[in-house]
Parts: sequence; C-alpha cells; structure tokens
Amino acid sequence: MKRAPIQQQGNILFLILISMALFAMLTFAVTDAENESTDMDSEMAALYATQIIQYANDLKTTVARLRMINECSDEQISFAYDSDGDGDVDASDYFYNASAPDKCMVFGNEGGNMTYDPLDAKVYVNQSSLSVTQGYGIPLFTSELEVSGIGSYCGSTSGNGCNELVFMAHYITEDICRAINKKLGNEITTFASESIPGLDGGVSDHFTGSYSSIANTLIGDQQMEFVGKYSGCIYRSYQPGYNYYHVLVAR
Repeated sequence: MKRAPIQQQGNILFLILISMALFAMLTFAVTDAENESTDMDSEMAALYATQIIQYANDLKTTVARLRMINECSDEQISFAYDSDGDGDVDASDYFYNASAPDKCMVFGNEGGNMTYDPLDAKVYVNQSSLSVTQGYGIPLFTSELEVSGIGSYCGSTSGNGCNELVFMAHYITEDICRAINKKLGNEITTFASESIPGLDGGVSDHFTGSYSSIANTLIGDQQMEFVGKYSGCIYRSYQPGYNYYHVLVAR
C-alpha cells in the first residue's frame, strides 16, 4: 500500500486545521450573537421598565400638585381622557369623574396638563395567551387596592378609608416586571401570588371619584417584600399575571 507523498499529507493536515479553525470561529460567532441577543432583550426590558416608572412618578407629582396647589380633594382627582376620540371628555370616556372641576383633571389643560400616554404595546404579554383580557392595554387608575404598611390598615374588613389611589399597568411581561423590581430595589426572586379578588381592570375598577370598600384587596399579604412599598411589580396567578402598581395617594 502506497502512502501519500509527504507534501500531500501536509496539505491534508493543513486543510483539516483550517476546517477546525473555521468551525471554532463559527461556533464563537453564533454563541456571541446569542449572548448579544440576550443582552439586547435585557436592555430593552430595562428601558421599558424605566419608562413605566417615570410615567408613574410624573403622575404622582401631578396628583400631588393638584391636591396642594389647586386644592383638589382626593375624590375630585380625575384621570378622564378622550378615550372614544370624539374630541370631548365626557361621561362616555374612561375614568370620567362627574365631581371633578377642570382644575382637578390630570390630563386637562387647566389641571395637570399631562398627556395621556398609553404604554408601548411591547410591554404587554400576547393577548391571545390570556384567559382574562378586560382592560388590556389600558393603564388603570383605581381606588380598589390597599397596600400593606402604607396609610391606614383595614385588611380583612371593608373600609374605604384604607384604600389607596393607585396607578396600575397589568398584563405586562415577566422580564419587564423583574426589571422594574430590580430598578426599585425590590429583591424578588420567587414570586408569591397576590390574590386581590375582584380586580381585573375592567370599567367597574376605574376610579371615578369614589373610594371602594372592598375587603381583602391587599398588596403585601402574600408577597411580604412589598409591605410598605409604594411601588413594585407583583404576580397574580389569576390573570392578568404580572402587574406594576404605584401608589399615587396613600390613605
């Protein structure tokens, strides 16, 4: 049996080494691309988290100004906006508060003069994956929540003097929820399910000037890390899943 010439053997060995080097480079490129994609996803989640938190902070500052400077009562605060797009803010619109003068309207020119700013669609989970979709894509302003360790405590008894005025963004993704808690310093690794029965984001949950007296709508009774926290992102096994909350008025 004849052996290949030494030069030919060297060429074959060289080609094998080149192939191995190219394979290694390709593997590195694919791995690097995957890491870059993961980093980008993390960066986007952090960006959306920042936007949500900033929007909530702006809302809280505006509500505080209406209460202090415009002398609006808690019941007069209004989050009404032209939700039906007819050019007017009236009883057909979301969050309409009949008792609110113009100076107490968060999104009104004579009040807070804020722009109603629905969150980017990418902050929400896919609607088709939800069993409950009431209020999907609509930032919620509600008086049906009590946060443990903030303001007065009613707990298992009904009491409208204990419920906070709260901004909520529900149906958001888990990645953004975790990014929010990280930015707020809420050290949550494993989520417990906050029950909050009856709160699903529908029209009946909208704040329109009165404070509800529903019992057991407490944040912080299952997830103890949220006791005394004015804002954070909670989990509910009952849809809508992950929810960001921010207390605008503690009571």
